[in-house]
Amino acid sequence: PQFSSWVRTAGITRAGDGYGHPQSAHMFTIQADDPYAQALNGMDWHEFYTLQNGHGTYISPKSAYKGYWDVKGPGGRPKPFVESEANYEDIYCGGFNGYDASRISAWKAVLCGSCGFTYGVTGIWANCWSTIGDTGWMGSFSTEPWYMGLGKPGSFEVGYMASFMKDAGFDRLVPRFDDRAYSDFDEEKVLASSEDGSTAVAYFYNNDLSTGGLRGLDPGLRYRAFWFDPLTGKYIPAGSNLRAKDGVYSVPDKPNAGDWVFLLTSRSVRAKPTEAMPDEPGEPAAAPASFPGRLQKPVLTSLGSAIYGKEGLLNTDRALTDGDIQTEWIPFAPESTQTIICDMREKKAVTGINIIFGKGSFDPHIRIMGSEDGRSQTVLADTRTGGKSIFHRDEYEGRYVYSRSLRGKYRYVTVLVFRSADKDTPKTIAELELYAADR
Repeated sequence: PQFSSWVRTAGITRAGDGYGHPQSAHMFTIQADDPYAQALNGMDWHEFYTLQNGHGTYISPKSAYKGYWDVKGPGGRPKPFVESEANYEDIYCGGFNGYDASRISAWKAVLCGSCGFTYGVTGIWANCWSTIGDTGWMGSFSTEPWYMGLGKPGSFEVGYMASFMKDAGFDRLVPRFDDRAYSDFDEEKVLASSEDGSTAVAYFYNNDLSTGGLRGLDPGLRYRAFWFDPLTGKYIPAGSNLRAKDGVYSVPDKPNAGDWVFLLTSRSVRAKPTEAMPDEPGEPAAAPASFPGRLQKPVLTSLGSAIYGKEGLLNTDRALTDGDIQTEWIPFAPESTQTIICDMREKKAVTGINIIFGKGSFDPHIRIMGSEDGRSQTVLADTRTGGKSIFHRDEYEGRYVYSRSLRGKYRYVTVLVFRSADKDTPKTIAELELYAADR
């Protein structure tokens, strides 16, 4: 009865839509052969599938998308689909999505034929207004209000993906799923390529350096290769004047164990923002480092610690640079990704950082980003792909410290603090010591 009611509603909407908007229906997590999905395909108002492939860090398999890719609409034409709900960032729904799953879901869906991706995030999706009281789904699906959902790292990363797809010629790419005529990839390696063999786009989200072989290329063409960093939207040149002998090309190892996109194309390539190959993982630091330059006193922005109570706004971001390890920066929702932006007011040569965690707090997952303008970002350090550099020191009353040398000239240094292995573990910071030279 509920399905029939929505079908009637859709018919009324179509009849009253003088503008001819594309029309669809938001779906539950069902496969293309489900009777409801098949029934929708037979409706004259239904023009594309609006998929919901679920949450809880579950990454939908290629086979699920292939099922919809193979669906033919009226007249035998392929019916488009859009992945509209997969792993919204930092929400609870069948488990905690966290940060990475949203980006991975986006790349996988689009390279498996989705005509786009709907990004969602804690607080905003869940209608949470404030840290005070029961607003929206606060405390169930979301643990942060809307303003803490602003500027989450995934919101930038899906934009990088969109720009990449425009440059690569998304409209020419065909998903290859598990077709061995085009690659030897497994589930965590995804490929789409052009019919003429001029362009191949591969996405690798496996947690090692392995890649695989591309097939179905044109041995008569000369290719250029690039790695694309989905965290920054920048390219790393990986070769030019390349040949695909017998139509086969072996993709080199990934730059590090993170997720990466590989572009191989014979088409003209416009100027692209580039970055250097990531550093090799370093050894853990053995003591708090004393870095060249001066200890900075940056302007701090931390939306995740902006907590409203009965007495108004309380933000503990000042504790990060007050020189007192007894005062602590405390985020409202420690399981969520936290962003701390340090603005040094002018571009300076950064030399290093010490992060002294709060008492009883331990979170080894840290990423440091540098930016000259607040928009274009460069990864300076990442504990998940480049060494943890975390240790325990008695002079800090048993606190853990992250210590890492940095290099490059930037105005902004952003610290991303990712979810603790145990969401109940405190995630606080007593001091953030950023060092830089004026020149």
